[in-house]
Amino acid sequence: MGNGQSERNGRRKIILIDDEWHNIDDLEVAVDGVLNQMKLHRHREYAAHGGEAVDKLKESMLKGDGYAAIICDNHMKGEFDDGIHGDDLLRILTGNPLWCFSQDKADLDVDLSRFDSFREMQRYAVGHINEENEILDFLESNFESVVEYRMLVDYHFGHVRPVVAMLCGQPDGVQREGLDSVAVFQKPQMWGKNGQRLLCERQVLYHLVDNGVFPIDAVNTALGYHPRLSDDAHPTRALYRKPVKPKNNARKK
Repeated sequence: MGNGQSERNGRRKIILIDDEWHNIDDLEVAVDGVLNQMKLHRHREYAAHGGEAVDKLKESMLKGDGYAAIICDNHMKGEFDDGIHGDDLLRILTGNPLWCFSQDKADLDVDLSRFDSFREMQRYAVGHINEENEILDFLESNFESVVEYRMLVDYHFGHVRPVVAMLCGQPDGVQREGLDSVAVFQKPQMWGKNGQRLLCERQVLYHLVDNGVFPIDAVNTALGYHPRLSDDAHPTRALYRKPVKPKNNARKK
C-alpha cells in the first residue's frame, strides 16, 4: 500500500455533497454501513450545497484532519441554489478556479500565488470583471481572501489528497477539463436487460476500495445488509428529509 493510501487510512472521514439528499440516501446508508463495519462512527458528513462543503473543509483543516473521500453530485442548482454545479465546485476545491471563469485550457493549473484577489483572477482569465458572475460570487462569499482559499486547496489537495468522485446523470456531457483526478459515475438507478440492477452506489464503493479508502470485506458486508443494494433486495421508496437551507452568502466586497 502506497503512502497516499496509508494517509487515507488515517483519515477515513467521507463527505457527501448534494442539494437533494434523497438522491444519495442509498449511498449514505451504504457508506455508514461500511464505516460501522470498520468501527468508525460519525465519520460520514453531509453538505447540502457548495458553501456548506467549504465550511466543513475549513473546519477540517483547522482541526488538522481531513477526508479520505469527497463525493459530490454534479447538478446542484436546486431549491437552495448557491450558484454553482458540482463540477465547478470540484474545480474550485482542487485549485482550478480560472477555468471556471474562462473555460479555456490555458487557464488550468495556473499558479494562484500571483493573485491578490478573486477579481484579479477573473480579469486574468477573461480580461474584465463581472460582479454578477456566479463563480466570483461563490469565491467572495465563501472565502475571506485568496490566501485563505489557497491554504484550503494546498492543505486538502496538496497534503491530504482525498479520493474525489462525482455523480452525474449524463457523464458524457460533462466537460472534463480540470477534473482529471475526479472519477465520474452515472447516477440513475436502473434495471439491466437481464434483471440485474446497475447502481452507481456499488461502483462508488468499489472505487473507494480500489483507492485504499475501504477494505473489500467491509464493503461486501455492508452491501449485504443494505435494504436496497443487497443482491436479494427489491427497490423501495426512497427516504426523504428536508434539505438544509444554506447560509446567507452576502458577497464580501
